Amino acid sequence: MSFVRNEFASRLRQMSIRSRLTVRYVAVLSLTLLAYGIFVNLLLVWNVWNMIDRDLAVEAQELYPKLNLRPGVPLAEQPAVLPDVSAILPPDTLVQVIGADGQVVARSANFGPQLPRTDEGAVERALAGQPVYLTVHQQGLWLRIYLAPLMENGRVIGLLWVARSMQTLGAALDLLQALLVGVGLLALLSAGAWGWMLARNSLRPMDDLTRTAHAIGQTEDFARRVEYSGPPDEIGRLAATFNSMLASLQAAHQHTESALAAQRRFVADASHELRTPLTSLRGNAGILRQMLGHLPKPPADVVEILADMDDELARLSRLVDGLLVLARADAGQHLAKSPMDLGEVVAAAFRQAQKRPSQVSLHFESRSGVIVSGSADHLTQLILILLDNAMAYTPAGGQVTLRLRREGNNAALNVTDTGVGIDADDLHHIFERFYRGRAARAAVSDGSGLGLAIAHWIVEEHGGQIMARSEAGKGSSFTVNLPTVPPQ
Repeated sequence: MSFVRNEFASRLRQMSIRSRLTVRYVAVLSLTLLAYGIFVNLLLVWNVWNMIDRDLAVEAQELYPKLNLRPGVPLAEQPAVLPDVSAILPPDTLVQVIGADGQVVARSANFGPQLPRTDEGAVERALAGQPVYLTVHQQGLWLRIYLAPLMENGRVIGLLWVARSMQTLGAALDLLQALLVGVGLLALLSAGAWGWMLARNSLRPMDDLTRTAHAIGQTEDFARRVEYSGPPDEIGRLAATFNSMLASLQAAHQHTESALAAQRRFVADASHELRTPLTSLRGNAGILRQMLGHLPKPPADVVEILADMDDELARLSRLVDGLLVLARADAGQHLAKSPMDLGEVVAAAFRQAQKRPSQVSLHFESRSGVIVSGSADHLTQLILILLDNAMAYTPAGGQVTLRLRREGNNAALNVTDTGVGIDADDLHHIFERFYRGRAARAAVSDGSGLGLAIAHWIVEEHGGQIMARSEAGKGSSFTVNLPTVPPQ
């Protein structure tokens, strides 16, 4: 029983609010109608029963004087004493006169072939002077019987047996029960349909609110509002509160967009303006280095200072170039793409990486004929970013492996290293701008924290995905999946 109850409760919780309200409304109404039907049926039976008992007692009193009993003569020795019962009593009334010995002395003419048997205990109680009511179900008969003692000089000389057939009452009760069941079912169906429509109409503003919220979440159109024209009830207040919240979100969104637009303009303008002086400074530093190289004994400290200046200017140039790339991405600029063999691009990028000074061994496993639609320059930049990171965070004697293979309709590019790895807490933030984990800060001092953010943007522009797996102290693995196109 508990399993059925728990299963029903579980299914009820999975229903919509509209369905739960309808089910509970119909359940309450069913219990109410059931209780009402039982009460009406019992009340009717009790009233009719009492009415029949009163009628039987009255009919026995009216019939007693008409028996014409002769005093002092036993009932068994008197002739039939019953008058014409059908003339004075209802036709479904049966009458018998029973002597003190329990034998029937006379009975009315409307008795059929089936003679009811009276309980001997009831007869004995009636012969003791106590009126008795009893019900008899036997041989297809349903009778309500009244046993009235016949008194003479204070003693019981016999019984007057008066009975009323209950067949008509039974048929009426059966009809009443059928009507109650039919009307109850009709009422439940009507109430269920009405409750469903009422719940649907009452919760329609909630559906509108849900659709509006979903549309706003999809389009970020905070200018939309929930249209509600009903009374200021709970749902009305909810709609008003939701619209007020949307107005606040719209204002905050506009303010944030304005601030971000201003920030993007500043980053783009600053990056663009900084490129020229940085290029000039790097050129002047190169000229100074050449001039010092012509001196017989150039000052060692000056040479060291120029080398540091050149390294810092190179780092600033990379940072400015990265900021400019991300600023263009924020401005919504898209890459010009065309079909190309990704294997050739990867091989060229790998050759560039091999020319860079490093104490890490590089391995390359590639498959040609993998055609993608993309920008060769930006794909080369993506591969170099991944290789540079792997080489920078891998100790001397370590290994970096670049692989390209086809997986279904995707080109899978993988860069694996045996370096310091990435902490689990940092792994979810590595594609954020300027983010550098603890291991990255300890291993490399001149990183800007923009490389992986640029790589992530390039992959998204090509309709692909980039994923990272790593474990601190055991190296990292970056996988890029790009959709392939049929060769042309």
